Amino acid sequence: TGVACFLQDITSPQKLATHPLKGHLFETYCVNLIKSYLLSRGVRVNYYHWRTQTGSEVDLVISRNGKLYPIEIKYSSHLSRKSLRGLNEFRKIYGDVVQKALVIYGGEHSYHLSDDTLVVPWNAVLKKALPVNESPNDKNDKKDEESSSLSPYLTQRLR
Repeated sequence: TGVACFLQDITSPQKLATHPLKGHLFETYCVNLIKSYLLSRGVRVNYYHWRTQTGSEVDLVISRNGKLYPIEIKYSSHLSRKSLRGLNEFRKIYGDVVQKALVIYGGEHSYHLSDDTLVVPWNAVLKKALPVNESPNDKNDKKDEESSSLSPYLTQRLR
């Protein structure tokens, strides 16, 4: 992603925020985070991008043990159900092999959009991937951190 920014003369966060490729660069960055996270933990999966002829798409589909894990990536800090049309079509086509969907977005809070869709901020994977000094007060927040982290979604469901 850094090379792509360099080649596009994106030299600051301010330039990135107004660049027409910001969504694509954000998506690439998140996919790279997910792939490196799983690879570093020895989780072997197959990665796909899914798109229909009518334009519906899922940014990343992880396949493991006959199950499909759809992941949608949105630069926006606010989501609409319309922006997740691809996930709904994907579920209709592939049915029972589709597991809980994940939406990674540019916002700050984790929440369930529906029973089968979890929304997490883009930096949720970093909460567990990077070493952090833990204070005694942090232990009380561990459960909240686990539920808002991308890590449990990736490791517990794909093992």
